[in-house]
Amino acid sequence: MWDFKQETSIDFKKKDITIKVSCMYQGLGAFISFEFLSEISELLGTKKIDIRDQWYESGCETCDYGSSDNATILIRGAKI
Repeated sequence: MWDFKQETSIDFKKKDITIKVSCMYQGLGAFISFEFLSEISELLGTKKIDIRDQWYESGCETCDYGSSDNATILIRGAKI
């Protein structure tokens, strides 16, 4: 089971985009890959992409239900 959640906020004045991602049971490797970040960089016209605040939240002690990998991605100077 792959449960992926995303929350995005955009500051049009500063041209900054913040993406918060969370995925249950699977790591964030598919989302935070070089290929994905390269595509985002090209699409938004900036190389100022920072991966911040990576953390893990544990789930149930016996079955791991509810565990998730999380990260915040900050994109600065996007051409939006």
